[in-house]
Amino acid sequence: MLETVYKHLETLQEQARELPHPQQAIFTKILEDLSNSLQEMAGSRLFESATNNAAKLVEIEKNNRLLERTVAQQVGQIRQLREQLEKQISQHRRDTQALTKSEAKLQAMLRNSPDLISIVGSDGRVRYHSGTLQRLLGYNPEERIGKFHGELIHPDDLLAWQTYFGKLLESPGIGGAIEYRKRHADGSWIYMESIGNSLLYDSSVQGIIINSREIGERKQAEIAVRESELHYRVMSQITSDFAYSFKGLPDGKFTCEWATEAFERCSGIVPEELESFGWWNSELVHPDDREMLIKQLEGCTFSRTGANEYRIINQKGEVRWVRDYWQVVWDKTAERVVRLWGACQEITDRKQVELKLQLVNQLLQAQIASAPLAINCTSNDGNTVVWNRAAEQLFGWDCG
Repeated sequence: MLETVYKHLETLQEQARELPHPQQAIFTKILEDLSNSLQEMAGSRLFESATNNAAKLVEIEKNNRLLERTVAQQVGQIRQLREQLEKQISQHRRDTQALTKSEAKLQAMLRNSPDLISIVGSDGRVRYHSGTLQRLLGYNPEERIGKFHGELIHPDDLLAWQTYFGKLLESPGIGGAIEYRKRHADGSWIYMESIGNSLLYDSSVQGIIINSREIGERKQAEIAVRESELHYRVMSQITSDFAYSFKGLPDGKFTCEWATEAFERCSGIVPEELESFGWWNSELVHPDDREMLIKQLEGCTFSRTGANEYRIINQKGEVRWVRDYWQVVWDKTAERVVRLWGACQEITDRKQVELKLQLVNQLLQAQIASAPLAINCTSNDGNTVVWNRAAEQLFGWDCG
């Protein structure tokens, strides 16, 4: 019987080796105690005398069955622990595979991202650069580790960067965007836009993540726009011509969207004032020309262009002539004019000269008509173009 028990103990000891270390130590201790108890029982006189004692045999048999049940329970527990261990090992393998795939995806994204990802410590030194650094600025990422992030920034932009970085040190979280120039490995300057995220208190980062992108094309476009605006502003200041844009409202009125600077010099009115009383139906247009312009606009049933010459009255009460080249935008759905664009040229001086010429011509014709002598004017081809009443009487012509 004891031999059977010892065999069970040996089986349990072999199975105990497959358990995790904490459970293995506990179970081994139980088996050792059990083995010691059996050895004491085998070596004691009580056990020797019990072989001839039926009552003792019955008690030992009970103890044996109890021991067998205990062993069976321990075997069941070992089986459950083994199953749990196998599940934990399988889950660990799955988690490891998922983590490996996730890291591979992250590295692929960092390698192929157009943005440069950097991690900078609180001392301003670079702790990480993504591979984009090589393509963007021509530096090997490993060579820049430990270098100061600001040492490649243009001297004119360095103070702004230091101020920005100081705010990130003081306030955790994402900061606004900052633009600066950074030196390329070939010595040229590259326009960059960066956004910093301070994660100094995040135990997994303990630094400032900086996302940077190259914005050279955008900066060139902005510079070109500024130069264009400067040219436009200069031209607007030195010319009397002005352009405008008006939005057509459902009630038939117009509100000024914008007008160039020359408009104020010509009319004495800032564009914002036009919003309160419209355009062609305003006091700005000469009363004798206002109705003509309104009817012309009301007659537009499709997009069209046109040109008019009319008078405006400026804030000083002076009459100014303008030649207006305009275009209306017709909305088929709304069946109305929704926008009016135009460019006006002040032609006051030309109109004054034309009026003087008309006056001189009228005076000349009156003098010719009333002259007592016959006057006959011919063109270069010999045709008579002007004669007076004296010539009619003399030659029998009809002055008509």
